[in-house]
Amino acid sequence: MIIRLHLSAIVLILSLISLIKAKQNDPGQFLVGAGIYDITGQVAEIGFMGYAVPKQRGRGLLQRMRSRAFIIGDVNKEENRVVYV
Repeated sequence: MIIRLHLSAIVLILSLISLIKAKQNDPGQFLVGAGIYDITGQVAEIGFMGYAVPKQRGRGLLQRMRSRAFIIGDVNKEENRVVYV
């Protein structure tokens, strides 16, 4: 499943690069970047918002949540930029 997500992200990035290049007369240079950030909320002593006994509190973390972002930009034109989050 994770490999499929990575492959689909790579295919999307490559298709966006080819789309940007197809619209330009001058084949320029591109900057490509990727980032990942931990977006996990509070870990301990949180209520379960009505899904359990009201006095029950969370005591730990099962798995962290992460957000990924990919950016493609033209070196010559700053307004030609695509971000995929």
